[in-house]
Amino acid sequence: KAALVAAERGHEVILIEKEKELGGLLRYSAYERLKIDLYNYMKYLVTQINKSNVIVKTGTRATPGLVKELSPDAIIIAIGALPIIPKIKGVDKPHVFQALDVYGKFEKIGQDVVIIGGGSTGCELGIELVRCGKNVTILERSGMLAKNGNLLYRIGLRQTMEKEEKLNWELNSTCKEITDNGVIFIQDGKEKFIKAHTVILSTGLKTDPKAIESFYGIVPDTYVIGDANKPRNVMDATREAYFIAKNI
Repeated sequence: KAALVAAERGHEVILIEKEKELGGLLRYSAYERLKIDLYNYMKYLVTQINKSNVIVKTGTRATPGLVKELSPDAIIIAIGALPIIPKIKGVDKPHVFQALDVYGKFEKIGQDVVIIGGGSTGCELGIELVRCGKNVTILERSGMLAKNGNLLYRIGLRQTMEKEEKLNWELNSTCKEITDNGVIFIQDGKEKFIKAHTVILSTGLKTDPKAIESFYGIVPDTYVIGDANKPRNVMDATREAYFIAKNI
C-alpha cells in the first residue's frame, strides 16, 4: 500500500521483497476459507502493483549495503515481525511448529494437535485443522479467546468454534512442558496433561529492532510501518502505510 500511494504521488518506488512472491503474511490467507476476503484483498494489492510503475525486486533480501547502492531519498521499512518463541521446556522438539509454518503443510500434522495460544491466529488455525479431520485443543493463558479481536469478531468466532465437535479449548492455562507425546499445563493451580502428536505455537509476534536500526542513518527520511513498527491488524497497518506514503 505504501508503494502504491508513493507511486501515485509521482515518486520512483523500488519495492524489495525477500520472498519469491509479494503479500507478506497475507499469503497464508490462501489456506484458510475463513480468510477469503483477506486473500482477495492481497490479490487486489498485487494486481495494482503489477499495473503501476513500482519497480519490484522479489527474491531479494534488503540489506543496508543494497539500499545505499540504490541511493534513495526516503526509506520505508516494512519487514514485518518475528514469531515469539516462549520459554517452555521441550519447545525445540521436532513435532513442535510455528503457526505460520504449518500452512500448506497440513499433511505433516499429526491427528491430535495442541495449539499454544488462543489469539485470533490460533483460533482460526484450530478451526481449519478440525475441518481437515484433526482433533485440536487450544491452550490460552488468559480467560478469553481472541482477545486481540473486537467484540463482534469474538462473538462470531466463538459461534463458529462451538459448531466444531473436535475443537476444544482450555482457558487460564499455562503451558509448563512439551513432552514427546503431549503437553503438561497448569490450570487453576492444578497440573494437567493432554496428549498431542503435534504442538503448534501461536504465541504472537515481536518486532526486530536490530534489523530495523541497521537501515537508519542512510537517509534522513526513514519510516517504519506495519508489523515492523508494532504487530497488529491489517486495517491499522494499511492506514499507517497510506498516511506515511502520502506525506513523503
